[in-house]
Amino acid sequence: MGGGSHRRHRTATERRLAGDPNIASSMPPARYTVEGTVEPDGWPNFQVDGYGTWLWSLSEHVGNWGARSLLDDLGGSVDLVSAYLEAVGLDACYDCWEENGEAVHTSTLACVYGGLSAAAALLGRQTAAQKAEEVAEHIHSRMRIGSRFAKSSANSGVDASLLWLALPFGVVSPADPAMAATAAAIEAELLLEGGARRYAADRYYGGGAWPLLTAWLGWLRARAGDLPGAQRCRSWVEQRFDGFGHLPEQVFGDRRDPDAYRTWVGRWGPPAADLAWSHAMYFVLWDELQRAVTGPSTNQRAAGPPLATTGLVARAGAPDPPKQTRQGTLDQTRGAQKRKGLK
Repeated sequence: MGGGSHRRHRTATERRLAGDPNIASSMPPARYTVEGTVEPDGWPNFQVDGYGTWLWSLSEHVGNWGARSLLDDLGGSVDLVSAYLEAVGLDACYDCWEENGEAVHTSTLACVYGGLSAAAALLGRQTAAQKAEEVAEHIHSRMRIGSRFAKSSANSGVDASLLWLALPFGVVSPADPAMAATAAAIEAELLLEGGARRYAADRYYGGGAWPLLTAWLGWLRARAGDLPGAQRCRSWVEQRFDGFGHLPEQVFGDRRDPDAYRTWVGRWGPPAADLAWSHAMYFVLWDELQRAVTGPSTNQRAAGPPLATTGLVARAGAPDPPKQTRQGTLDQTRGAQKRKGLK
């Protein structure tokens, strides 16, 4: 993060700690380019799930690869972001879909919890550990409806992003009764032709089913011991690859809500045809199922997921990632990433 971004973090943190309200238009940036510059795309700015996710992912990288030296360069940013989340993490903000800025969102709180727990582990920051426990308590006491978790403080329905409570952020275990009830509600209310939708009232490109979220549901099912359910999710995602090895953002929205679908196509063109996070979650699910087959105590692993389903060419060593083969698809993907600020 650059100096200007640092100043915005400090100003927002100090303002909130002084008891003053957040100013959405003045909050730290929510979206960055691959090069690390701020993306001025006009989408809502006050969105904190990405900051928690960054802390969590850094901690995972450091822990899995023994990369403690990264903290020599990034320790100051970790401290800065942790302080920011400690100050604003329980406040209303925009959710992971860049919507509903007046509510507190359960999946955002999961990201905040994961990020603060990571900051405590990385830097031994006790205030982060204490705030993480406060966030967890808030989720359990304030973000539930009956036996399951709710989408937000303003919506008692379910959202497929509630899966994040268990994986990867660990607010609850996959077998927790409230998590199991939430997953069951997602399957009962949000499945469309076998794939998981975002939430019931979704009309973005017709509110279709997302490979990303279907793979996430399969990940939860695998961790909960339901391997047939996880395999069904993996098979559904594999059937969404096109001949170029591309996974779309979503499918079947044109069937579910043709009018909404046509409205979005008229505004922005066809839905994104290839998203990195869709591919990433497919590999996460594939890897989880492979671990279930080989067992957690062995290093014996297959070379990769079925190449026929990913459009990859078999080569020596690890398979290459899918490559864009058409300029039109590449331009379309860039446009989708810019307008949606996808992480």
